[in-house]
Amino acid sequence: MSIGRRIWLTDVSIVAGLTLFAVLAFATSPAAGTTTAAVCAGSLLLTAVIAWRLRSARHAREHRAQAIDLLGEMAGRLAGACDHAAFAEAVELYAPRLLPGARGAVYATAADRTSLHRIGAWREPSSSAPDFALDDCWAVRRRAAHRVSSPSGEAPCRHVQTTAHGDYSCLPLMAQGEMVGVLHIEEASGAPPLADPERQILVQAIAASLLNLHLRESLRDQPIRDPLTGLLNRRFLEEAIEVECSRADRSNQPLSVLMADLDNFRQFNETFGREAGDIVLRQFGELLVPCFRRGDHICRLGNDVVLILLPASDLSVASMLAERVRRTVAGFDFGEHGRTLARVTVSVGVASYPSAGLSAGALMSAAERALHAAKYGGRNQVKALEESRPAGPRETVSAGDNRAAAR
Repeated sequence: MSIGRRIWLTDVSIVAGLTLFAVLAFATSPAAGTTTAAVCAGSLLLTAVIAWRLRSARHAREHRAQAIDLLGEMAGRLAGACDHAAFAEAVELYAPRLLPGARGAVYATAADRTSLHRIGAWREPSSSAPDFALDDCWAVRRRAAHRVSSPSGEAPCRHVQTTAHGDYSCLPLMAQGEMVGVLHIEEASGAPPLADPERQILVQAIAASLLNLHLRESLRDQPIRDPLTGLLNRRFLEEAIEVECSRADRSNQPLSVLMADLDNFRQFNETFGREAGDIVLRQFGELLVPCFRRGDHICRLGNDVVLILLPASDLSVASMLAERVRRTVAGFDFGEHGRTLARVTVSVGVASYPSAGLSAGALMSAAERALHAAKYGGRNQVKALEESRPAGPRETVSAGDNRAAAR
């Protein structure tokens, strides 16, 4: 028998017993006639109180049953999310129904394990930043739920603007002992709260789904990503360049290729060591990503050589992007923890389809020849191969510092 059923039988027994006792007691007394009305009134009052308690218990049970059903639906929807967009859609659909009146967001731990990024939200949360460092949230630092309300005196998280909203809670999302994110809830006054057991189920469902999503992304990216730089690898390039050449041929659209190589990188490794070289390569990869557009493919060929595929880009656009890379690298202080290792420069060769070659292999060879020309021309410069000929290709040189002696 359920707890609610036992409570209901107990309440009914109590009111029935009291009513029967009162009726028998006063019916046998001399003053029965004068007190019958009072007894009946008291009995009716007790009955009304018990009925109210029974209705409240029934409503609570129904609310909890609805919450559990919604949690089950949400867990199933989250488990099927194959990317962040599907995950955010599930959160936006179910969170408002589970937490009426509240606003909130789900944050996922970034790949570098130093920050959290918002990947889903509902009802436009106003007080919490879209991205913040791990140490900015007390729930992360304590690995326990952190609730802040006006009279509580709890220290607010640094990622929350306390003037923008009232009470809030930050709940750590833990899965298999790993911190995968944070659930931030801005609570609404007067709204029925989600009971602790159901809230715990909600947290566990989101955490497990986040971990599953991270694993899916890791497995999906592992075969085509370089582990050091995070750039696409040679395996991806060999397939992608054939596809892009075929697409350019069918659509009569341009296709350009950049081949970039850090200058004197072997000498850098010999001077500073391989660990320092790995730092430079990793930061080089990070610098390249914002230099290009969505849809461009940045691939690491090996060691310090990177090849970038630029669909729908002619030679002039590709040369402009190559110069952006050159300037970005030349102006960056490579190093870690406030310690600069050395100034690093890059040489870039540019070639375009179909003028520089009609096949993927020919296009890559043309970009490599342009890169060699940039190296022998003094390094820290961009050279574009305008046409492929057996000897003496015409080349254009960007305005870079080409005074360095070719080594």
